[in-house]
Amino acid sequence: MFAIISDGQILGYSELEQGDPPMGVAFGRFTPAEGFDAFVRTVPPDITDGDRVQIWNRLAARTSQGVVLQCAGVCIRYDLKDKHTCEVEVLGISSPPYDELFPHHVEAYDLLFQP
Repeated sequence: MFAIISDGQILGYSELEQGDPPMGVAFGRFTPAEGFDAFVRTVPPDITDGDRVQIWNRLAARTSQGVVLQCAGVCIRYDLKDKHTCEVEVLGISSPPYDELFPHHVEAYDLLFQP
């Protein structure tokens, strides 16, 4: 389980159950923490996609051991009308190495190319 954070505040969690190993991308369902509603009300989104989806960038992700992922960016996609479809994306993961964090993503990707 990975914590999604903004300025030290845990916004929620994700298993980052999906991935694209060559791109260093992991994504998955976002489960909000207790303070997420206050975050949504007080922090303007970086991007608004139509009148339903709000996107926050400039976030961070850390492992359950407290290691912050070195990556190009973390974002939450929040659907105002369907709050159960929130997603989080972690892009360009460089450290810890992707294959250490997500061996199951790497294995699934490798299986795509086996005869």
